[in-house]
Amino acid sequence: MNLTFYASETENHGRLLFNLHRELKAKYPAAFFRTFDDFVQWLSQPRARQGEGVFLLLANGQEDLIDFLSIKELLHEKRIILILPDSEQDTVKMGLQLFPRFLTCVDEDFGKVTSVLEKML
Repeated sequence: MNLTFYASETENHGRLLFNLHRELKAKYPAAFFRTFDDFVQWLSQPRARQGEGVFLLLANGQEDLIDFLSIKELLHEKRIILILPDSEQDTVKMGLQLFPRFLTCVDEDFGKVTSVLEKML
């Protein structure tokens, strides 16, 4: 099982995702991306499109969410855990367009993300 993490910032909530990545990379092949261009380049490669994996995506703001939607076809049928910047109705609607397996926002308990990931693994 491959794990792919994306957080454009590694302070605050991105730090929690980065720490989870560090904790799990000993057990599972894991990649962590901080720039959208690097994430898209990796995702465009054939090996990234093959096999099962879980994508943990942190949308630090509306810009990140818009970026994710711009590559919706590359994320199609991926097992996504999506962390939104807020729980506003428009933000949630945008996030649901990616068909995540689990959707939460940065204000929620991060332990839920870990629990869902453990069940998916």
